[in-house]
Amino acid sequence: MTLSTHTFLQRRHLLIYVACGGMLIFMPYVYMLGYALLVLASMVWYLERTRLRLTKLLGVRLTQVEDLLFVEDE
Repeated sequence: MTLSTHTFLQRRHLLIYVACGGMLIFMPYVYMLGYALLVLASMVWYLERTRLRLTKLLGVRLTQVEDLLFVEDE
């Protein structure tokens, strides 16, 4: 089964969202951006948790497809 997620919702960005969001929520005028990054981090965490649970419970192997710039690009 192929799992395709948007670039913003990939697991590799989770640490960046948490770190930046955690710092920005304490800064005036940009705290809303910090909250938005933390919400985005929670979405990534939830999607990853759901993917792992589906893999474990159903015995299905999920693979993620990277975005390609050109057709048939490797």
